[in-house]
Order: sequence, then structure tokens, then C-alpha cells
Amino acid sequence: MAQVAWRDMSADEFAGACDSYTGEILSAGVTVRACPQCRRVVTEATWGELGRAGCFSCNHTPLTTFLIPAGATVRPVPARPVPATMPAPPVQAVTPRPAPMMFRQLEYLAVEANLPAIVRDGLRAPGRATNIENADPCTTDAVPWVGELRCDPINGLRLVEYVPLFLNGRNTVMFANLKGGRPLCVVRVRADAVNTPGTILSDGPITRDTTRFFNPFEAPSLVDLNAIRATGWGVFEGNPGARVRTGNDERVKSLMQATLLVPDFVTADLIEGIIAPDDASAGRVRDLLRARGITTQVPVSVDANRFFTIPRAA
Repeated sequence: MAQVAWRDMSADEFAGACDSYTGEILSAGVTVRACPQCRRVVTEATWGELGRAGCFSCNHTPLTTFLIPAGATVRPVPARPVPATMPAPPVQAVTPRPAPMMFRQLEYLAVEANLPAIVRDGLRAPGRATNIENADPCTTDAVPWVGELRCDPINGLRLVEYVPLFLNGRNTVMFANLKGGRPLCVVRVRADAVNTPGTILSDGPITRDTTRFFNPFEAPSLVDLNAIRATGWGVFEGNPGARVRTGNDERVKSLMQATLLVPDFVTADLIEGIIAPDDASAGRVRDLLRARGITTQVPVSVDANRFFTIPRAA
């Protein structure tokens, strides 16, 4: 999403930019509120709907209010803040690069109750989402990290400002969230999500200090895809038919959490399917979509092998 450059702000430079939350194109005569700290900007209407005193992204307060004047000059707005000494980069048409084959399987872990909003609006980063009820841990989407949240920004953004897409959703994150009672489904996302500007790839848990981050187009030669696509992380000993689990392969367990981090949001047109663990779950998802009046070409299928055998709430 567009952001205002890292320099003194004026009302003129907002015309032709976007609302940093909704993506709405800003035009003359619109009142906007801009954050002087992270330079995100939202319309007065969006700010009112969010119901927050400060910035929706960094919580800074107060915000600066502008009325975009008639005849304001349309100026290119860079996607990330830049120092005041750097000129704003020119806006150029960029042909999307072919997505590497390793990203043909991108998976987001969502609870059933949130799927109608996801199918309709797409996926939003946790710091952007307004369609989940955070007061009830069983209605939030899968938490993609364990323990303390990484404090240092990654590529200029906090973890909550990325949409986490796993290369293998059947990992320890899914296991922990299913065990915690979340009725999860897998949302399959098209590989084209990798072309979103600012997207990066981790080779393990995104909060771990030893995890490395790559340009996703350079990653195929830098990561162990066989380990990422593994079906489990257990270590077994004994003869076939009488094997005993003796521990975990921590390397594989970590690599299976490789995550494509997409800034801000993934549009609804990139969602290619929903996978449920059983017929009952798939039925509930279809009922939810029908109850919300959502007609979609996104298929809802059943694949128990994509999940763990854990008792789930009805």
C-alpha cells in the first residue's frame, strides 16, 4: 500500500495516493488523517470506522488532519518511507516475474468463522485485520509465532504488518493451534502473491533469532525444500511395523515453518481454495458463506491428510 515519503507532509502530496488501510484512491476534497511517525494515511471515514485515537499501524498519536484541496498536484508516493535526502523513486510499470515453483503451495491457517470475510476481502496482516474477534482466542486465525514477538522490524515492518503464508501448513504452528482448540482450515493462495513488493521468505520460525530471511526469487537455491515439504519431524527407530519414536528432528521441525511474509494484505483474487479436515467442517464453511450471501468460485474441499488427528470442537 502507498505511504507518504519520509519528509514534511503537505495536503497536496496526498492526491492520487491510497488509503493505507483500505487501498481507496484519495482524491481532492477528501479529509485524511496522516501519521507523522510511520507516514501511513487513512481517510476520515476509515479512521472513524477503526475507532482508534492513534495510528492503526504504530499507535502514534496525535495524527495530522488534512483536507486535500481542489486541484492538488498528483505526486508519486513511494511504497516505503525514504530519508529526506533521497528523491521519491519514479513510478514505473513492472512486469510480474514468473513465481518460482517452490511457491506453488502457499497456505494460510484460518478458523472457519473468518473464512467468509477472507473470501470476500482477502487476507490482512494481523495488525490490519478487523474481521476477527481478538477477545475470543478460538475465533482468531492461527498464531504464526510462539513466545515473545520479535521486536526488531523485518525489512522495515513489524511481524504484525505481514500476512504469514506457510510453504507447508502442516507444521508445528498448525499442531499447536489445533491442540489449543482452533477449528482451522487451510486457505490456499496462488503463487503470484510472491510478486507483492516487499515480500520476503524465512527459512524457519519468524521469531527465532537464527532464522534467515531471503529475497523469495533467490530462495530456491538457498533453502532445503525437501525438509520444508516433509510430512513430519519425528525421529523413529526400529524395524518397519515396529518403529518407536525417539525424539524430534529439530532442523526439519524448524524448516517446516518456512514462511512467505507478504506486506499488509493479500487480495481476494489470489485465494484459490479452502481445505477442510473433514466433511463436517466443509459443510460448516459452505453454510457460513451461504449465510453471508457470498457467492464465490473458491472451492471448498476435504483433505484429512493436511491436518493432524486431534479432537476438534464441533
